[in-house]
Amino acid sequence: MPALPTRTGRRMPSPRRPVVGTAALLCASLLTVLPAASGAAAALPAATPGALPAAAPTAVATATAAPSITVTGKGFGHGHGMSQWGAYGAATQGVTWQQIVTHYYPGTTLTPIGNPTIRVNVSSDLGQVAFGAAAGLRVTYGAAHTTLMGLPTTAADGSAVSAFVVASVGSGYAQLKYLSAKGAWTAWGPASPQVNITNASTGVVNAWGTVSGRVGAIPGELRGVVLSGRVVPVAAIPMEQYLRGVVPHESPASWPGAALGAQAVAARSYAAWQMAHPQSSAYDICDSTACQVYQARGYYGSTDAAIAATAGSALRYQGQPAFTQFSASTGGWNSAGGTPYLVAQPDPWDATAANPNDSWSTTVSASTMQARWPSIGTFQGLQVLSRDGAGTWGGRITSASVRGTAGSVTVSGDTLQAALGLRSTYFTTSGQRPDILGVSWSGGAGYAVGLRTVLGSSSYVQAGPVVTAALGGIDLTQWRFLPGRRTDGTHPDLIAVRTSGSSTGRMEVTTFTSASGYRTPTRAVTPFPAFTADASITVVAGANPGDVCLVVVGGTASRRTELHCLGVGTGYTGWTVHAATALSAGVALRASTFLVVPGTGDLVWVAQGAPTGSGQTELHRMTAASGWGGWGEHRVLPLGYTSSTSARFLLLPSGSSTPDLAFVPVSGTGSGRVEVHTLTGSSGYSAFDLHVATPIAAASYPGFTPLLG
Repeated sequence: MPALPTRTGRRMPSPRRPVVGTAALLCASLLTVLPAASGAAAALPAATPGALPAAAPTAVATATAAPSITVTGKGFGHGHGMSQWGAYGAATQGVTWQQIVTHYYPGTTLTPIGNPTIRVNVSSDLGQVAFGAAAGLRVTYGAAHTTLMGLPTTAADGSAVSAFVVASVGSGYAQLKYLSAKGAWTAWGPASPQVNITNASTGVVNAWGTVSGRVGAIPGELRGVVLSGRVVPVAAIPMEQYLRGVVPHESPASWPGAALGAQAVAARSYAAWQMAHPQSSAYDICDSTACQVYQARGYYGSTDAAIAATAGSALRYQGQPAFTQFSASTGGWNSAGGTPYLVAQPDPWDATAANPNDSWSTTVSASTMQARWPSIGTFQGLQVLSRDGAGTWGGRITSASVRGTAGSVTVSGDTLQAALGLRSTYFTTSGQRPDILGVSWSGGAGYAVGLRTVLGSSSYVQAGPVVTAALGGIDLTQWRFLPGRRTDGTHPDLIAVRTSGSSTGRMEVTTFTSASGYRTPTRAVTPFPAFTADASITVVAGANPGDVCLVVVGGTASRRTELHCLGVGTGYTGWTVHAATALSAGVALRASTFLVVPGTGDLVWVAQGAPTGSGQTELHRMTAASGWGGWGEHRVLPLGYTSSTSARFLLLPSGSSTPDLAFVPVSGTGSGRVEVHTLTGSSGYSAFDLHVATPIAAASYPGFTPLLG
C-alpha cells in the first residue's frame, strides 16, 4: 500500500476580509460615511463571579532565555489548490471528482487533451540509466534520434550480455557500456550527448535504479541526457501511462474512487502545465514531491480505473493549462497560490477524522533554535511578524523574527518551516511571552514620545533601551497609539491615530516604522470625520497586524455598539468590517476596554464596575464567526482593581484561539512601578500565572500606555 500523502511546498499571500454593510449611520452626533452595520440583537447573559485575590503583586525570578516553544499547527504542505485529504473527505460524503476539482480550482474548465508524451526526470526514482538485457532493445542517438541500432546480446569475451548502462565519458558526451556474464564492462557504440533506449518487442524498458535497488518498467523511451557533466535519466512516456505511476504514489489506492479521480485530473493538469513550462530543454517535470511523485512500479486496479474514468481530461483556465498545485492537507483553509483559481478559501472537507494532519503539535527546544541560527546567541523568543490573513491565527506565517541575546534574524515562513522540520507554515506558538511596548510622554503636550520594551523573555522584569519618536509640538491627548506591523524583525511599528484637531477635519492614521527608529512618519487621511474627546468611540488594533478599528458605543443607527475596521492594506482608506455587535449601545465607555482578538477578529469587552451585572470586572467575548452578534463567553475576573482608570488590558497569544489576558496597572500600584498580571485563557480567566513589577516607574495616565510588542 502506498504511503499517505505528505506533500510540501511554497506559500503565497491572500486577500483581506470582505466588507459588510451599505448605509450611513449617526455616531456621537457626527454624520459619518460609515455604511450601516449589520447583526442580530442578543441579550447579555450574567457572568459567573469569582473570588478576588489580593492586589499586591509578587515579583518573579528573571528569565533570560526561553527553554522551548510549543508549536501547534494545521495542515501539511503549502495549502494551494486541492487538499488530498480534503478530496478523501469529500468522496466519503458522496461528492464526485468533478465537484471536488471544481471546488479546489474555481474558474477552470475540464478540457480533453488527448494522450501526449511527457518527459520525466526520473533521478529521484532511478538515479541512473541502467537496464537489463532483453530481446527487442534498440538505441538511437541525440535529440534527433539518429542511427537506429539493435543492442548486442553476446559480449566480446563470448559470454552473454546481462546488462547495460549509459555512462558519462566527458566533454558533454555519454556512451553505452555492457556487462558480460563474466563480469567485464565494455564500451559499445558511439559517444553522444543523448542516448535513447526503447524495446521494439514489448514497448517497455526494464530499468535498474541506484536508489534502494529499485527496478522500474519504463513504458516508453528511457533516455540518458548529459546535463552539467552528469547523465540524467529521462523517461519519455505517454501521459496516461505516466499517470499510472503518479496517482497511487500521491493518494492511497484504497481511497474512494472520487478522490482518486480528482487526483488523476489534478496530476494530469499539473503535468500538462509543466509540458507548457518545461523545467529543462531535456525534460518537462521531475519525479519527486518538488513536482509530483512518479514511480515506474506499484500499479493498482483502483487507480488505473480512476485514470481511465477521467481519461484525457485536464483543467484549463482561459484556454491555457492550469497550474493545479495540491498538497496533503490544507488544515481547513486554502492559501492563495498567485493565480485566479488558486484562491484563499475555507476547505469544507479537510477536517475528516482520518486526517492526521488537520491538527498537530510539537515542541522545539532552545538548543534547536540556536543551532539553526547561531548568530542570535541564547534563544529568547520567536516573534511572528506577518501572516497571510486567511484562516485561524490570521493564517499562515509569511515572516517571523528569531530573537536572542546577541540579536535577531528575520526569516520567511517557508524558511522557518524547513529549518524546524514542521508540516506547514500554518501554526502558532506558546511557551513564550510577547514583549510589551510602553509608549510614554510628559503631560498633555510634548515634542517627542518615548518607547521602551519590557521583555517577555524575562517575564517582564527586564526592559530594553528607550527609543524616541518625534511627533512634533502637538497635543498628544488628541492621539491614540496602537501597535502596527513589524518591519525591522524585532519591534512593531507605532500607529498614531489622530482623532481630532487635524487640518483635514478627518481622523488621520500616521505610521512610524520601527526600522526607522520611529522617526519616519507616513500619514493617511481616513474616511472617518474627526471626533471630540468625549465622543462615544474608542480606537483599537484590528485582527490583522496594522489594521485599525473603531468601536462605537453610542449614537448608532442600529442602537447597538458597532465595530468598524480600516485595513492597513487599503492605506486606511477602505473599510473591511462593519458590524452591529451583540452589545447594546450606551455602555459606559470610560469604564470599558475593547480588544480585538488577533487572527480571529473576535471582539472582547472588559467592563469595570457600573456597566456590569456583578459590579466587578467582567470579560465578555463576541465572536467574529457570528458576525459579532453572538456571545462566546462571559467571565467575572479575579481582579482587585475594579475601579481603576489607570490600568490597561492586553490580549497575549497563548497558542490557541483563546488568548491570555494581561492586566497592566500604570499608576497607584503597591510596588510604585508599572505592573503586569496575566490571567490564562485556558483557565477561563480564573487563574493568574504571573504577578510582576516591571522596571518602569509608575506614572499618571497618559504618561504610559502599554501596547503588545
